[in-house]
Amino acid sequence: MKIISHKKSENPIRETKKVESRPFDRENLYFTLTCQSGLESLVRRESERLGLTETGGQDRLVSGKGNLETLYRLLVGSRFANRVYIEVAKEKITDFDTLHDTLTSISWSEYLTGKEIIVIEASSTRSVLSSM
Repeated sequence: MKIISHKKSENPIRETKKVESRPFDRENLYFTLTCQSGLESLVRRESERLGLTETGGQDRLVSGKGNLETLYRLLVGSRFANRVYIEVAKEKITDFDTLHDTLTSISWSEYLTGKEIIVIEASSTRSVLSSM
């Protein structure tokens, strides 16, 4: 694993934006489930049966609200969802500075103990962000 450190600029012109991350509330978690194209309605019905509320869907995604028990039910009981993601922050990302500020504003210790192995995969389509 390669860890890359990003130091904040000492440039006084750039103002750090305060980003609100969601506190870890075991009773009010927001989830996004991925699935194969065409299975959205099936995954939505299944996830509602497993406890997901306020569900919505779009191409290959189903989202909704639940608690920690719902998370465990989705992870163990879903036969059609590919992955279950927990929303820890919500922010419109338009540049790398906003991305950095959003990621550093999250209280990661509420979600991770430091003993986990984290694999990061990233891809984008028609992104406003581009690397040099």
